[in-house]
Amino acid sequence: ICAHENLWFHADAAFGGGAAMSGTHRKVLTGIERADSVTIDPHKWLFVPFEAGVCLVRDGVALRRAFDTPATYIPASPGREEEAVDFRKYGIQGSRGFLGLKIWMALKELGRETYERAVDEQYRLARSLADRIAATPGFEVAAPLEMPILCFRYRPPSFSGSDAKLDAVQVKLREALIRDGRFWVSVAYLKGGGWIRLHVISYLTDDEVLDRFYRHCLQTAAQM
Repeated sequence: ICAHENLWFHADAAFGGGAAMSGTHRKVLTGIERADSVTIDPHKWLFVPFEAGVCLVRDGVALRRAFDTPATYIPASPGREEEAVDFRKYGIQGSRGFLGLKIWMALKELGRETYERAVDEQYRLARSLADRIAATPGFEVAAPLEMPILCFRYRPPSFSGSDAKLDAVQVKLREALIRDGRFWVSVAYLKGGGWIRLHVISYLTDDEVLDRFYRHCLQTAAQM
């Protein structure tokens, strides 16, 4: 549609862009190569310290034309203007630190294979937990996993209230799950209802961590 209507096609891959590191899972990004611009946050799935955001643009001239604001008090970039890289001309931020350094260093130190193993492992962890929760009475999973993001909810055995009251159950469960500080989840609203949203994103997460979360979830739900 964007190509037909001559519109800018932007893809928000702030988290999901990390799937490109995996030969097995990058298919979820099929079509992203047609985008005019793509955002990726290396401080998410690439484990770079916060903050680190990237905007990949197909047409750098168009980006510069949008943000470059000449001023007589700002000296011209050294060398030939068309060859110089002056980042203030490619965004709204005039003064900025060298954020790209830590991204470059992470890629150099860890390498593509390390990231691929990490991405594949987090998919495995999320799907393993999803299968476990889906098989647990009283719990249901919202949808098959396309990313290592799991949405599930708890329906108490004797529950017969409205959808709004079931949403309130998820909010109460979420608050109880995060109260002791070991885990953090949120509530997402999908299919007209609230669901507990768990995101496997830390390179420190393993089967033991998710097993503790699963048991914590069952114990917490049983006390509600």
